[in-house]
Order: sequence, then structure tokens, then C-alpha cells
Amino acid sequence: MFISLEGCDGSGKTTFRSFLENALGKLNVNCHTIGQHSWLSPIETYKIVGLRQQRIKLTTAEITSSYVQDKYHHTIKNIAPKLSSGIVLADRWVHSDIAYHYALYSVPMEHTIAAQKACGVILPSIVIYLRTPVELAYERIIQRGRIAQHYERPAELNLIQRAYNQLLIESNKTINCQVVVVDNITDIDTLRRLAFDIAKKLKTTMDRHNDK
Repeated sequence: MFISLEGCDGSGKTTFRSFLENALGKLNVNCHTIGQHSWLSPIETYKIVGLRQQRIKLTTAEITSSYVQDKYHHTIKNIAPKLSSGIVLADRWVHSDIAYHYALYSVPMEHTIAAQKACGVILPSIVIYLRTPVELAYERIIQRGRIAQHYERPAELNLIQRAYNQLLIESNKTINCQVVVVDNITDIDTLRRLAFDIAKKLKTTMDRHNDK
């Protein structure tokens, strides 16, 4: 089973991932965690990092191609080999590309989705969307003690949040996947309990699948 965590910066994905991974471990479910990128292609890595740091400019076609190729390498080398031995949990995946590229670079969502499918990028069966008010997300970012990146500022976070809502809630024009929304406005203990509840449901789903 392949699951991705999605949400704007400051939404609490990494914290929730840690809670979910820990809960799955307590339930004796193997969980392999991966990051958003494979970094296996030096050329695509240069383009992605350069774009994020605003050191280079790319056309919309180049943006899509670089991210899709990176995720294809991730699919083949890091995800597919692990699927038979448990859950693969991604801290961001294709929906980040769809939402962020639409919000920041005006790349049509349909364009990114079509390119991902055409290249054979694996799609998650479940997306856990951590939804957080922009003001709270920005406060968390500032508390990290560093200067906010261009995509971490309130105006950009608002655009990204709207793109996620359009993509995962309003239209669900993505891919055939189940979307679980977690409104991350609660305290840490409540978030930990939510993660454990989701972990139990995932275990039940996997047990049913294995019994077939």
C-alpha cells in the first residue's frame, strides 16, 4: 500500500508522519518512509533545486518534466521494490507537484496530472491531507528559526492551500485515490491519537487484503 501525506508547508506533515510511522510499528505493520524526491538524476536535481531557490528559471514544460522524471526514478528504484513488504509512506508526493506548480508557476493541474500518468509515476491509494489555517502554518514556519522561503510566505501559502482544496476536496480531479482530511489545529496529543486511529484502519485494510 502506498500512502502520501500532503499539505502546505507548516501543516504538520513531518510530525504526523512520525506519529503514524510509530503507530504502525506498534501494530507490527512494516512502514517504509520516503521523501518527496529521489535525487537520482543530477540534471533533474539541479533544475529542481535551482527552481526552488529561485536561482534559475524554467518553462512550464521544463518544470513538469524535471519533477516527473525525478518521481519516475523514485517509483522504480525506491517505491515499487518496497510495496510487497509493507506500507510505503511518502512525505509529499504527486499532489504537492500538482498544487504547488499550479499556485506558484501557473502550470495547469491537468497538465501535471497527464504528464505523471504518461510517464508511469506511481499514484498513492490513500492521500492524508493535513489542512491547517494559513496563519497557523506560517507561525510554525517562523518558529523554525530561519527565513521563510518564497513558497512559505502567507500569500503563497494561501494560494497553495486553495490549490490543495480544489484538487483534493472540491473536484478530486486527481487520480483514483481515497482522501483522508486531518484538520491540524489541535494539540500534539490529539494529533498523535488521530494518527493511531488511522494506523489501526490501515492495518485492518491490509489484513483484509492479505486474507484474500
